[in-house]
Amino acid sequence: MKAFAFILAVTAILECGSALAQTATPNVVAPPTGLSTPLTFTTTTCMVSCNSLAANCQTRCYVPAPPIPLPSPSVSPAPILNATGNTACLMGCTSTQLACQSGCALNSPSR
Repeated sequence: MKAFAFILAVTAILECGSALAQTATPNVVAPPTGLSTPLTFTTTTCMVSCNSLAANCQTRCYVPAPPIPLPSPSVSPAPILNATGNTACLMGCTSTQLACQSGCALNSPSR
């Protein structure tokens, strides 16, 4: 008899719990079809153009390392032959890129 009362009590609690959960759950609205902010070909092309211009600009900011004669293998370490970038030039290119992309976003029909 105690087992039956226990099962009945558990069943009642579960029923109440599911009823409470149903009243607390908000109504779910089906999402609209497609993207809510679709990107268009024009916007994408504009963004790619900004990235391309920035890449070309940044390429001009690097100064190649001066040619150095090879050291003798036993005396000195190998020279560092990396090009160095002009920080102000690189920052200018990045600022221009961001301004260009902002313009693309503002002109986007998905806005």
